[in-house]
Amino acid sequence: MKLRDHSLMCYRGVSNWPPDWVGRDAQQSQQPGGEIGILKNVIQSKMKPLNRLYLTIEHEGEEYLGALLFDDQFACQRTYKLLLRHRGELIHKIGEIDVPESAATATGRRVCKVAVRHKIVISQCWMMCGEQRFQSDTETKGCVLNVSRRLLLKNK
Repeated sequence: MKLRDHSLMCYRGVSNWPPDWVGRDAQQSQQPGGEIGILKNVIQSKMKPLNRLYLTIEHEGEEYLGALLFDDQFACQRTYKLLLRHRGELIHKIGEIDVPESAATATGRRVCKVAVRHKIVISQCWMMCGEQRFQSDTETKGCVLNVSRRLLLKNK
């Protein structure tokens, strides 16, 4: 499913993609809309609730700021990591990125042997790592091992 159509790309039941763009220059009278411009930066909010991202784009030589609010903090974090990897790309192209409808359908809810001890479902690993998809079982195992280590350190 395309990022722009993903069910987690919403806030209070309303799609958050693309964000509304506000010019950085207070004198800009027209505020463009839609999937325009080139993503320059993405910043994750450090204030609670931690469910918003701020995007900076460049469009026709001007800078604009947009905000993405999420119902789900994990969706926010995963989107943040995905957008970081796509800085410098057209917002329209970013909206077309293929993202699984849900982590559960993306992985078929397989449980990795490494993760069984910690009851980590691969879908949780996918959300925690922010990876778009696993290319191989080796990458999946590596991700789960990293998440398992983080959980072990966190629980000590």
